[in-house]
This record gives sequence, C-alpha cells and structure tokens, in this order.
Amino acid sequence: MTHPRLFLVAPDALSADALDVCAVAACTAGDCASILVPETVTAASVAKLQALGLAVIIRDCEPRLVHRLNADGIHIGRSAPVKTMRETLKTDVIGVFAATSRHIAMEAAETGADYVAFAQKSQKQGEPLL
Repeated sequence: MTHPRLFLVAPDALSADALDVCAVAACTAGDCASILVPETVTAASVAKLQALGLAVIIRDCEPRLVHRLNADGIHIGRSAPVKTMRETLKTDVIGVFAATSRHIAMEAAETGADYVAFAQKSQKQGEPLL
C-alpha cells in the first residue's frame, strides 16, 4: 500500500515569490505530491514548482493554458464537461470539484476524471465531522 501524500492549494492572491517560498517550505516539511494554483500562475513558477517534484494543477482555466504553461493538469468545477476536457488534454490530470455530492463525484469518475475533490459539509455545533 502506498502512503498518503499532500495536495497543496495556493490562494489566488499569493505573489509568485510567496508561492515559491511557501512551496519550498511545504515540500521540506512533508511529502507533497501536487499543488493547485490559480490560472494567473506564470510558466516560470510552474517550472520551479515542478523542479520541487510537484505536479502543477491549474484551477478553472482554459484547457490550452495547461499546455502553454507546461503544467500537469486542470482542476474544474462540477459543471465543466470532463469528456471534452479529456479530448483536449489527453493524458494530463483532470480533477473535478464535487462539493458534497456523491452523485457528481460518481459522474465525474465515470466520464474520466483522475480525482474528485470534496468540500467539508456544514455541520452543527457538536455534530461529528464524518
């Protein structure tokens, strides 16, 4: 069995320099596999992140941007067509945000998503998380 690895998420407002510093710190502290970045990321930042061993996934972008920046994949909202993305991106990683919907997650997996991300459900005080 493989051990779990970290999936980093970069905030939209992070500068390129801060992104680099934070990614180095995270990779030094733990076993990081990939990072989700906004579409404003530069090709230089993508290369630096990949040099750290991270797969760079771009959030909600035009699919051709993945190739232009030499990134590793795309993370799309639940309404984006996975099949269309797969035709464009071929073997690149495609991730889908499913919020809290098992149905959306199953549809995404069935149509070719490589991973599905969930949001934490809202909970009342004292209610168990799971």
